[in-house]
Amino acid sequence: MHIGGFMVANSLFTAVLVTLVILCFSLAATKSLKGPFGTGFMQRWTETLFEPIWNFVRNVLEHDAVARAVFPYIATFFIFIFTANFVEILPFFLGSFGVEHEGHNVPLLRSPTTDLNTTLALALISVGITQVFAIRFLGFKKYISKFLNFSSPVKLFLGLFEAIGEISKVLSFSFRLFGNMFAGSVLLIVIGFLVPYLIPLPFMFLELFVGLVQALIFTILTLMFIKAAIAH
Repeated sequence: MHIGGFMVANSLFTAVLVTLVILCFSLAATKSLKGPFGTGFMQRWTETLFEPIWNFVRNVLEHDAVARAVFPYIATFFIFIFTANFVEILPFFLGSFGVEHEGHNVPLLRSPTTDLNTTLALALISVGITQVFAIRFLGFKKYISKFLNFSSPVKLFLGLFEAIGEISKVLSFSFRLFGNMFAGSVLLIVIGFLVPYLIPLPFMFLELFVGLVQALIFTILTLMFIKAAIAH
């Protein structure tokens, strides 16, 4: 659909809604914090969600200062991707709402991760922040020497492959997440159309599990790439 002179995809519309939901939860969770000994429901729920992520990030990076810098990005990746995958199985999804566009009924809502544009954006951010952290903790000179090292032809050649490897991460990240989630979305639509009652339920739980796994894979790989870049 068009808003003014801009084309707005249904996946972008859903991504904005998901972002607003996460933002509202973050604001509510922040206001509920009462220190390390708070016992409120929202604080306990928030700690239950974030503590395992923090422990994992700290154990992988093995450095508290680095972990504190990286943790917000890793946690945001996981929460956004999982939420974007989760909304796909909600009752009002899968074409329940639509708008007329050029004589066709276009679904108003669509999981953001089933759009290659969204997964490509996430991949660019992931690879981008990896380079930012590498420069921050290694220094620009040491960082750039990984790609441009004129001390010998062999090292210069290897630096070229290193640069190609960084670019290939964008493609692998984006297509892996997009392919898995798009295939699951198509499967749910087909099963829901052919057998609309009860039968789709197991496939919905399977899609929820796949969404969780894909969020974990994307997050863990990002964390591992950051660790490898910093340790270079």
